[in-house]
Amino acid sequence: MALWGNADDMCEQLERRREKLGVSYWSAPAGTAGLLAPVIARLGGR
Repeated sequence: MALWGNADDMCEQLERRREKLGVSYWSAPAGTAGLLAPVIARLGGR
């Protein structure tokens, strides 16, 4: 699966997928850590 848009868009996409699919853990290539840092910060602990 792919994510697109800004951090708010990505958070929304991940939250929808969690509700629909029941998946709360995702993995991503190490090279995307900097791009995903704001998303991880917002969703961490939810």
